[in-house]
Amino acid sequence: MLEYAFTRYFRDQPSLGFNNLHSIGAGLELDSSAHDIFITRTRRVGRYHFGTNVSRFGISLAVTF
Repeated sequence: MLEYAFTRYFRDQPSLGFNNLHSIGAGLELDSSAHDIFITRTRRVGRYHFGTNVSRFGISLAVTF
């Protein structure tokens, strides 16, 4: 799985220090619905966010019941 997102803040955000934010990410999604367990899908995604005066990396884990 690949993703890209762009966020634009329409008003001045002096407390944030930036007006827009880009996010790129990649991840893996596993389907376990064929097995007799209560979790049907598991997703792990790493994302890199960047913009003016800001950059960070995050990892997320999600499950579907």
